[in-house]
Amino acid sequence: MKIGFSLSRCVLDIVEGTVEIEGVVVIKTSVAMNPLIPSHWATLWTNYTTRTMWSSGPWRRHLDKEKKFREVVHELYLTGRIFQPKLVVGFTPPRSKTHWGEIKLESPSVRGTLQENG
Repeated sequence: MKIGFSLSRCVLDIVEGTVEIEGVVVIKTSVAMNPLIPSHWATLWTNYTTRTMWSSGPWRRHLDKEKKFREVVHELYLTGRIFQPKLVVGFTPPRSKTHWGEIKLESPSVRGTLQENG
């Protein structure tokens, strides 16, 4: 089970098939948006498909897959798996060195540990 620390890179992994969406517990993002609002989605898509001073445009290789990216982001959003600290506490914690962490359950209970991996 995975925890993500970058919406753009984690969604890219899901779309490219290197990570199964079913195994994603939550993704923390530095953006504050509602992807169900068309203008929010348009801004997100533009920012992640274009090189800017804030983004390397990680989705730019997949301009023909906007529908797939939107479906993945919508599913994560609608199932409560996108955490937006800016909307909750007003700021975003520093970025992690990696974009995925792994949760290892010690037992069937809710206890677990977080391990960062690349």
